[in-house]
Amino acid sequence: MKAFVILAALIGVALPTTPLNQCDKCESDFNSSNGPILFKSKHNASKLANFTSKVKGMHYVSVGGGDINMDRIDEEAALMRKLSQKLTSISAAPFNPAYSSKTSSKCKLHSQMFLDGLRNLDLWAVRMHDSTAKISSGVLNGNVNYFGDFDQCLKIQGPMDDLKGKYCLTYLQASIPENMPKLQHLYDLMHSHGAFVSEFDDPGHRVPRFSMLNWAACVPSSCTAMDIQMSLNDYVQNFTKGTDIHVQVRVEPQMCQTNDRDAYDENTIKAAIFFLVVILVATLSTVVDLKVVDPNPWLVAFSLRKNLRATFNLKRAPNDIECIHGIRFFNAFLLLVSHKSMAIFFDPYINRTQLSEALGQPWTVLGRAAAIYTDTFLMFSGLLTSYAIIGRLQKNQSPRILQEYVGRFIRIVPTLGALILFCTFILPHVDTGPQWNLVVTRHAGICKQHWWRNLLFIHNYFGFENMCLTHTHHLGIDTELFVVAPFLILILWKWPKKGAMILLGLAGISTIARFNVTVVEKLSNYVYFGTSIKRLFKTADYMYSIPFYRSTIYILGILLGYVLRVFKDHKLTKAQLKIGWCINVTIFLLVLLGPAPMGSIGYVYNEYHAAIYAALGPMAWCGLAGWIIFTSHLGYHSLLSRLFSWPGFLVTTRLSYAIYLTQFPVFFFNVGRTRHATHFSFLSYTLNLNENISIALASIALTIFFDTPFQNIKKIIFSPSNKSSIPSGISVNKSEKLEPISHAKELKLE
Repeated sequence: MKAFVILAALIGVALPTTPLNQCDKCESDFNSSNGPILFKSKHNASKLANFTSKVKGMHYVSVGGGDINMDRIDEEAALMRKLSQKLTSISAAPFNPAYSSKTSSKCKLHSQMFLDGLRNLDLWAVRMHDSTAKISSGVLNGNVNYFGDFDQCLKIQGPMDDLKGKYCLTYLQASIPENMPKLQHLYDLMHSHGAFVSEFDDPGHRVPRFSMLNWAACVPSSCTAMDIQMSLNDYVQNFTKGTDIHVQVRVEPQMCQTNDRDAYDENTIKAAIFFLVVILVATLSTVVDLKVVDPNPWLVAFSLRKNLRATFNLKRAPNDIECIHGIRFFNAFLLLVSHKSMAIFFDPYINRTQLSEALGQPWTVLGRAAAIYTDTFLMFSGLLTSYAIIGRLQKNQSPRILQEYVGRFIRIVPTLGALILFCTFILPHVDTGPQWNLVVTRHAGICKQHWWRNLLFIHNYFGFENMCLTHTHHLGIDTELFVVAPFLILILWKWPKKGAMILLGLAGISTIARFNVTVVEKLSNYVYFGTSIKRLFKTADYMYSIPFYRSTIYILGILLGYVLRVFKDHKLTKAQLKIGWCINVTIFLLVLLGPAPMGSIGYVYNEYHAAIYAALGPMAWCGLAGWIIFTSHLGYHSLLSRLFSWPGFLVTTRLSYAIYLTQFPVFFFNVGRTRHATHFSFLSYTLNLNENISIALASIALTIFFDTPFQNIKKIIFSPSNKSSIPSGISVNKSEKLEPISHAKELKLE
């Protein structure tokens, strides 16, 4: 199986098949006008191809009722011995960017200068060769992504002004024939058991192209990405001739970088000025807050002192649902871990196979179930909206629907807009790295085109591939459901029984539709082992980001908010409490542990497994949270409700929106600037102090400069109490014996 050498080529493309000092033909090749290719001794590859093409008469023996091709086994054994000898004779040879005859003339000229300079040990040429990636140990443990020396390559200056170093991160992907089981097993180890399955056509800026090999080449700056791709492709095709192995090669222009940085454009300068103005306004507002007694509220809205105090204040608002803050923190933490789990697969690890094997264990269900963690926030959104509006209606006040819409816009848009502005125009200029253009610059380009969709909260309808700040799809879903929520709440208030039936019917329809679309389109809301990137994107586009399919849990949140207001004095018996706890804990454990086999190595996708999880998982996961909130609000406190009611969680609630927004930019900032492969360990991954501190500081900054100030502005705008009575046609149902909460302030939705 000569293909084993080919796999070696794919993971360390700068490898020769024979040491230069042992190959008579290598010296002449090295001095030829065309220059060498990756592996100098092309005649060895040709001999190897001839070896496998000579198939003599085949001999079969019968074992256990089946025929075994003994000649093929003998042939494979001979090939493996041959390839083993080739592998043990590998040494590093230079990569010729102009191997293809179709490369540009200038690239050929500079490539020949590089090869001549390397032969003479000219420092710039040696550095160019040294910066190109080489094969390393740990190949079978997944160490197949080689980034070379990014910084050294970009600093190279040749003997001519236009001969500089260019760093290109290339992609290679091979397909192994099914009739080569031994080679398939080796390839499986190299590719970390295929924890994700990707293709060249998959977008790579937010979900990793896990199945591809990354190999860095340092080449003369005159060589284009197409020059490199043609040369690399011609070599690989020449080397795989006579085999059934197919190798794809891609060199994207954006993944080739030089030290010539783009100048700051006008929009970048404007964005920088905007943030400087915000800092100046905050500073002046703080001075006013410190120096002036009883200042005008508008003048201190951006005061850092005031906003820091508001953020870290542990005083509860009247009618606060205490345990909701701890449950929010619990789900936010799990969501952060899940998001981080996706980001880590961009990084090169010397033990990536070991990482994948660890993630094939049952406990990794915590990181694979990110979808249901966001369902908790949808439930809270419906709950708090219902809780606030029902509270007003109980006091014969107007539901103030227009105020809710305007207040939400003021509350959410400035913070979101500031982050979009920063990620689009400022962040791309902050740093560089092998994958910087992929995960930072490319994403900024998408935001330049489609930022307006985010600010209108319709970006979730245009697909993840072309979405600015993909993780903010939840804002679109939540806002669209929020627009409809007040009308559902009014129906529920005026006709409680009929309204409840209507809402439950809508929730049931959404659940059935979620099951159906998962089966028909073969989607998966759960990230099982071996998930294809195409299926992840298809799931997001067809179901996960569409409000209709996510509305079940939002509607249940509306019903829960109504129950908390209307039945606040309801009493439960000990038997009811025990039954409620047993049912909710049981279904919670089922949804938590039930999908564990889907995370195992070798799991085969089953659309009905995925459909059952997609349909019932959100309700089962949120059921326990709803039960804790309901019982604790009635005064039946448990260990969990006391834990989740810790006052410190008030701070995490106030920071939760900013943490939600900043985590992905921080994750991909670190992905983009990563230079070398590291050793993965779970503790270093979860306890990444620098990254966690960065998210915390970025969240605090975003909160005190944008989030809290605009909450202050919203309060100033709506400070005069709306004393108008409930509009005609919306009256308190006198038949319901309700006790309105008098002298109580409404629950703030922040």
